[in-house]
Amino acid sequence: DVIEDMKRRFPIDENQIVLTGFSMGGGGTLKLGLTHPGPFAACAALAPGMGGTSSLLPAASELPLGSRRWSPLTDAEIGERVERVYPGSGLAENGLGMPWMLGCGGVDRNLRTQETVSKAFDATGVKYSAFVVPGVGHAGDTVMRQPEYRPFLLAHMRDATPREITFATTSLKSPNRGWVTIEG
Repeated sequence: DVIEDMKRRFPIDENQIVLTGFSMGGGGTLKLGLTHPGPFAACAALAPGMGGTSSLLPAASELPLGSRRWSPLTDAEIGERVERVYPGSGLAENGLGMPWMLGCGGVDRNLRTQETVSKAFDATGVKYSAFVVPGVGHAGDTVMRQPEYRPFLLAHMRDATPREITFATTSLKSPNRGWVTIEG
């Protein structure tokens, strides 16, 4: 367990652990933050990548005629994939009780994923803030330099003993959140 290893190596306040990532790491932040929400004070998913949406690869329309070695997912396919992995399985609700931030460049193809996750969070009542950097593509340095990002990372403390917990799981590999354990 990475968190336990870090706590052994460094003086870490376990109530101030924030999970964040960019691109594939943003997608990983969504997945880890929603399947194992317990240890985190907050989560920030930036330009969240869901396989097939990478802005680092050309769109199908940009490939030479007749070349279909790689074809990006359509908006509907992205929505279906995000829905299947997160809200459709009830996992978006696991974002309740924890602050979230979503951020992306305005011309980054991963913005479609951010918009889909925003809709899922809106539907389940998850508190989150989101920003879009106009005219910016898939540029982590620019997105992470936005004025709201760093203060967000430093502003949150985990409630180690919450009075109420919302938790769903699709696998008994991740059955715990706080004092709740789901048994099969």
